[in-house]
Amino acid sequence: MNDMLCLGWYIAGLVKKPEYCRLDTEYILTASTDALGSLQPDLTKCFYSNYPKRVRKEYADYLHLNPEEFTEFCNLTANLIENHVLTLDGRFSNPEDARKIFRYFQDKPEFRLIGLYTSRENIHILESANSPDAVSLPCSAPEGVLLGHDILGAWNENGCFSFECYLINSLENELLRHFDLKVSPETGLIQNSFTETERFAQKIQGMGEPVRWMAFAVYEDKN
Repeated sequence: MNDMLCLGWYIAGLVKKPEYCRLDTEYILTASTDALGSLQPDLTKCFYSNYPKRVRKEYADYLHLNPEEFTEFCNLTANLIENHVLTLDGRFSNPEDARKIFRYFQDKPEFRLIGLYTSRENIHILESANSPDAVSLPCSAPEGVLLGHDILGAWNENGCFSFECYLINSLENELLRHFDLKVSPETGLIQNSFTETERFAQKIQGMGEPVRWMAFAVYEDKN
């Protein structure tokens, strides 16, 4: 684990497992930006201006914030983006700033503050695809509580890693045919070792979406 580095931190929510998924779990936890992911803050409701006012009102009600508090929340989100510590796909470059947003979700047990860690080789690949003005990769050593592992493929656009989860392509079927795939019944995260998960990622290369599948260790921030 000493050669693993951090890609960033995410506020991710548990999503009900879709019927097509064959994993023995009730929920899925992933940092993907596809239909399986539930990342916060939701920029369509607190940052982008081309959505109806009712959308913001519904989001404020969801967060139990009065108008003044919700304005503070929106301003905080905008400042983090403008200061290049939060990407448009929900990646925080440091846990301190992620915690500032996460405190608004601490009464919602379905959300976790997680860090994604992967091999130096994968970090180098992702870093080399970044644009010069993109939010930097923290590249710090693992910290927190290990929840399990995930397999993600990145669509890189202007420094935003729009992740695709392997499950959205039903690639667990391929893995279940060839491996003893173990998952958490609470999060759906892979409980095999990181080395094994890397082997799983290699097995599905070229399948599903045209992405490079990579193994990630998922740690929960407990501070």
